[in-house]
Amino acid sequence: MTPAGRPEVGPKVEVRLHEDTLTEVDALAERTRSSRADTLRYLITHGLESPHEDPTTDPTALEIEQTLDTDNSCGIEVYSNGRTYWVRNFETGQVYGNTTDPVSAAAMQGAALVAYEAIRLGDTLGGQSYGDSGDLDYDPSEIAYPDLVQVGRDILADLPKQAEALKSAAKGV
Repeated sequence: MTPAGRPEVGPKVEVRLHEDTLTEVDALAERTRSSRADTLRYLITHGLESPHEDPTTDPTALEIEQTLDTDNSCGIEVYSNGRTYWVRNFETGQVYGNTTDPVSAAAMQGAALVAYEAIRLGDTLGGQSYGDSGDLDYDPSEIAYPDLVQVGRDILADLPKQAEALKSAAKGV
């Protein structure tokens, strides 16, 4: 017991946090009706149990799956180090999420591909015309990447199959 009568949790550790971070911690503590210290212990413990690694900084991560529209250099990549899966945008490198569960990785991959449905030809071609008349020779409201969208739908329709494919590919890492 400490002099104040509380049970001792462990050695005292001091850390400086940005004000924004501390505000978020305090808001979470209030929502969960726990102390700031208990909230910080929870966040640290759970963060260590499921680290948010990044394939661009993990030298052991290898690309295990690509779904790309190679003509337009866009699509989704899945990386793994044999333990964690990362789903990221091929063009920008933005990591959409990571997980140790291959079913969740497959779901993220499928959902990210289906999201290409929101991109229309008019968005990608910017009103350019390729016809001699100067008129548009395409429908600007047409989906720009229908093949990627279909692959995403196929993945979501059979998540266990895609999860097994990702798991199998990750074993080789």
